Amino acid sequence: MILLFIRFETYGGNYHIKRGGNTVNATTNNNSIPLNEKMALSTPELMQVLSCGRATAVEIGMSAQSRIVIGRRVLWNADKIREYIDSISA
Repeated sequence: MILLFIRFETYGGNYHIKRGGNTVNATTNNNSIPLNEKMALSTPELMQVLSCGRATAVEIGMSAQSRIVIGRRVLWNADKIREYIDSISA
């Protein structure tokens, strides 16, 4: 009988899967580019930029029609988000 323990750990915003003694990157986060200069944002980055929770960030992203799907990954077009926020501002 083989037991496999998997736990998620975060190091500086990156998620890692620990399997035994080996670490496998679940996502790669390049934090060297400022968020205001990125063309596409991940959902956690969108939440950070908009200062809101996940549901609200996704709702704003869908309303702005800025969703980008690459394989299983979902990104958000930063320019469309900015244009949408400007258009709904009073």
